[in-house]
Parts: sequence; C-alpha cells; structure tokens
Amino acid sequence: MDEFKSLLKDYVSFKTISTDKNFLNEIKNCSQWLANLFAKNKFNVKVIEGFGNPIILAEYIFDKSKKTCLIYGHYDVQPANLNEGWRSDPFVLLEDKNKFYARGVADNKGQNLIHIFSISQLKKENKLNYNIKFLIEGNEETGSEKLPLFIKKFKNLLKSDFVLISDGEIVNNIPIIDSGFRGVVNFSLIIKTANKDFHSGLYGGAIPNSVHEAIKILSKLFKNEDEIRIKDFYKGIKLKKEIIENNKKLPFNIKKFKKENNLKKLFIKNLDFYSKTGLWPTLQITGIAAGYYGEGYRNAIPAETLIKFNLRFLENQNVNELKKSIKNFFREKIPNYVNYELKFEDFAPAVSLDLKNEYIQRAKDILKSVFKREAVFKFSGGTLPIVYYLKNILKVPQVLVPLANEDCNMHSINENFNKSLIEKGLLFSKLFFSNGK
Repeated sequence: MDEFKSLLKDYVSFKTISTDKNFLNEIKNCSQWLANLFAKNKFNVKVIEGFGNPIILAEYIFDKSKKTCLIYGHYDVQPANLNEGWRSDPFVLLEDKNKFYARGVADNKGQNLIHIFSISQLKKENKLNYNIKFLIEGNEETGSEKLPLFIKKFKNLLKSDFVLISDGEIVNNIPIIDSGFRGVVNFSLIIKTANKDFHSGLYGGAIPNSVHEAIKILSKLFKNEDEIRIKDFYKGIKLKKEIIENNKKLPFNIKKFKKENNLKKLFIKNLDFYSKTGLWPTLQITGIAAGYYGEGYRNAIPAETLIKFNLRFLENQNVNELKKSIKNFFREKIPNYVNYELKFEDFAPAVSLDLKNEYIQRAKDILKSVFKREAVFKFSGGTLPIVYYLKNILKVPQVLVPLANEDCNMHSINENFNKSLIEKGLLFSKLFFSNGK
C-alpha cells in the first residue's frame, strides 16, 4: 500500500482538468508522467497526439499464444477548487482514517492505477496470464469526441481478445459488473425578450422578462415526479423482466439515502432506484443563468436567460427522433414574442454489453473470492463513451468492473476512495491477471 500510495500521490497532483484550456500544461505533464511510469516498468510506450489531449498506449506482449487484454482508463478529471467545500487542497492527497481524498482519486486515476500497479508487479514476478495493452486518455470528462477516430486509425495497435475497464462504483459492499450505460446529450436553450436589460421600475410589468418566460416554458415541461411532457419521450422503451429482477438484488436503503443527503422524497414510485437510474430516460435542467446575482440588487429586467439541459436516453430509443421531439416541444410552447436558440452539443451513445463470455465468468468468480459475495450485473445511468466505440469498432468482449466505494463523491467535493476497497481492487487485479503460479 505504501508504494501504491506514493504513486497515487504523484498522479492526483496533476490538475488534469480537461474542460479548461488553462490546464493544458498540467495535462501534458501528467501524460509524460504516465509514459515514464510505463517505461520504467519495461512497457513499450507511445504518446499519441492529434486526438485531443495526449493518449498513452503501453503494451507488454510476452507470449503470442496467450490472450491479450486491453485496459482502458482516463487521466483527466473534473474541476475542483478548495473554496467549493473541500477538506483540503483537492490536488494534494489527503489520508484520513480509512479513505484517501483528492480529485481523480476514484475517477479515474486511482482505479486505472490499480491495474497499472498490479500488472507491473506480476510482470516482474513472471506471473502474467495475459498479454497487456493499456489505453489511457485525457478527454473522457469532455465526451471523448475524437476517440472513435483514434480507435479506427490505430485499430491494429489496439487489437486484443477482450477489454477490461474499472470506472465506477460498487453498491454497498456488493461487487458489480456493469451491463451497459444510458446515452447522453447536452443542450442549451437561450431565451431573448429584448436587446438589453431594462430598468425594472420604469418598464416592469409592461415588457416581457426573459426569466418569467423561461419559468412559464419550463413549467410545461414536467408532470408530477418529473415525468417529461414531451411527445414520444418514452417511445420504444421495453424493460426486460429478468433485468428488473436482477436490479432488485441490489440493496438500496431509501431512509438512509434520504437522511444522508437531506432529501425528503425520491421519484421511484413505479420502479426500483437502480432501474429508474439505469434503465429509464430522463431530462434534467443542469443550469440556469440570467440577470444579476451578485451582492445587493440590480433592479433590472433580464433580457436573456440561458438554460442548460442534460438528456439521458436508452439504447433502444432513437436519439434523432428524441431531439426532433424536443425541438417541436419548444417551438410549440415558446410564444412568438420571444426569440430563442436551441443548441445541441455533447453526445455519447447508449450501449448494452454481451455478458456471456469466459472473461465475464472469470471476473465473477474472482470478485466472489475477494468480496465473499456474488457479483451482480448493473446498468449504469452514467456514460462511458469508449464502451460503445469499443463494442462497435474493435468488436471484442468487455469486462467492466468498477472498484470505487458508493460514497466516493465522483464529480463532487471531497472525492474519495476507501482504502479497504483499494486493497480489494489490487487483489482482484492481481488474481485476474495472474497465471496462478
């Protein structure tokens, strides 16, 4: 653990925030640190430019008669600032009792480092059961837009028998194998009622207010329990009974969850929590900006309001049809005295995986031996773009084994990784990649 901790401390110290161009130098330094780490452990390493942030390819092929595993991870992270409520500098590893705290410690630096570390140890001991290839990228948090082009161009270099990815959380103390992901589309709606803000005393009540108009439009978007009123939003959804039954194996303590997060209600009347978040589409407002919200008051009528949305959809839904329905909804609901602009931007497809192969079974068996509990398949409401690209371009089996704790606070303040789960992750990785000698 001390050796792993030392590497983790260095790894999380790089401010690899891919959403902010001010951190490009940190990203470059981190990619070089990774390349040096692989080279030190006698991997063949390539740092590939031209597809967004640098991509690290590292391989160790020792026996062509052996199967080859491609391991994916990402070194970029979400933004983090001390003044958001972090216990300490988010880019300095904090060890407290049974956890490590830092931005990226769970998502995804800590998890991919587990495999880098354990495989490097097995390699030194001559105990590897598979040839190994690593693909570590730096644009996952911005949607991995250029990754499919990269995979197509370097398909031969990435050739493998199967893929293993650790990026996500277990449930309680139950090991998880991810079955698939919802797709995602981010879009924004800009509402304009005038070409400038107006004095609220001189003009208030006589001219339209962009915030008022936004409220009226958004109130037409949701029914009770946030059901979406857009026509055909739920078209084509068919939930398999066996998947619903599988999800019921995942424990979820509603009272505890509500208490820990100061929630008074959950919208899960007709579905369990994991079916609702993994197998049901949703449209969430993720940001609203308008007018003045600094200290004191500026008594002016806002002429423009920006609303940001996050759409999550299923594999059997037609995303182009969904976008068309969204456009029609706003066209019908926005009055003709309001100018508006609808911009669709980030996109990642939904995907489900084949779970009947020898690699999944091996992972299940080893997870059971490590956790002393049976692994459960789970559909994730989040998105991991590479899974779709690997499925449709490389066309090889994928094994998705998340290793982080359920309360790791990915994308939030005080992101953390439970030390006991790091130890279990290291053991899982060692056993999975070992030849058993």
